[in-house]
Amino acid sequence: MTYLSIPFLLQVFCIYHAYKNRKETHWYFIIFFLPVIGGIIYLFTQVFKKHDLDKAQDSITKIINPTKKITDLEQKLKFSNTHDNKVKLADAYFENNEFQKAISHYEDSLDGLFSEDIYTHRQLVIAYYKTENYKQAISKGIVVAKNNAFKKSDGYYFYGLALAKENQTAKALVIFNFIDKPFSNYEKRLNYAKYLITLGDSKSAKEILQELSNESLQVSKQVKRQNSFTFNDVNKTLSTL
Repeated sequence: MTYLSIPFLLQVFCIYHAYKNRKETHWYFIIFFLPVIGGIIYLFTQVFKKHDLDKAQDSITKIINPTKKITDLEQKLKFSNTHDNKVKLADAYFENNEFQKAISHYEDSLDGLFSEDIYTHRQLVIAYYKTENYKQAISKGIVVAKNNAFKKSDGYYFYGLALAKENQTAKALVIFNFIDKPFSNYEKRLNYAKYLITLGDSKSAKEILQELSNESLQVSKQVKRQNSFTFNDVNKTLSTL
């Protein structure tokens, strides 16, 4: 592709997009008489969604100044000491892998009407597990263990991992069995099989691994690409049994 063809392709794409989406007539004049500048203006105002642009801007900001988000949220919390602002700051620390600080703000948010907040307990289960405080992870998981939203989240899986670390095997197996669903949770199910191997139940582990291996041959290319490391590990583990 030559450099000269790029403005032409941009122009063709913008005109096609404008026609397909029934844009106002003035856009055709802008795109036609200002091929490059008009095309760029059209892309950023009519094609790219504001959410995508904001997300890209946040990513760039995070690279340039990784602590800016946290600093801004700290100032916001000082101005307005609300549950929502506490959780947002905790989330920022969590995203930055500063789990102890995240835990502090999550715990502080658990007051009054929010003492059993599902989302906060889920985050605490994960954060406590990440800091190897398995007993606290379990204590937070117990509060929301029967909640359906919690059961569908990563928090439920980490709750099971914490139970396994504390040798509460029967309870951990209940959770891992719940997660063991076809064509989903590939990495979690692989880890479940590995856990069964440590328990000496190679037969059950092999069944799960064989199911995963079979599924890897049936999934789409995109799913296979996204889970390539997991599927390779499945076959490698399976070959040892």
